[in-house]
Amino acid sequence: MAPITEYEAYENKLLQRLGEDNDRLSVIGEGIKAQRYSSLFFLPPHHVAKSGFVCHFDEAFSFPTEELRSYLPDIDQTRICSLDYFGYYLFPVKLSYHFCRLPEEQQR
Repeated sequence: MAPITEYEAYENKLLQRLGEDNDRLSVIGEGIKAQRYSSLFFLPPHHVAKSGFVCHFDEAFSFPTEELRSYLPDIDQTRICSLDYFGYYLFPVKLSYHFCRLPEEQQR
């Protein structure tokens, strides 16, 4: 599992960190929406969040299967959104890329 945050809230946190550097904030925001960052997965706007969501691969955690099964009966009512085919295939590619650390040029 990986937590998701509303994009607007994530953007506000970035704004606090970057200060008044609006140019840099807009470049980062465009990069997130274009899926350029391997540690983040952008989910487009939805009726629940008009600005979209950001999934944080850096904060991934395990979740007990037994507890996950308890959510299945209500999944149709509690589901925020689901991925289309492109998103379905993009998600594991970005997740694999993030955990394999392909962009690193340093041998460990």
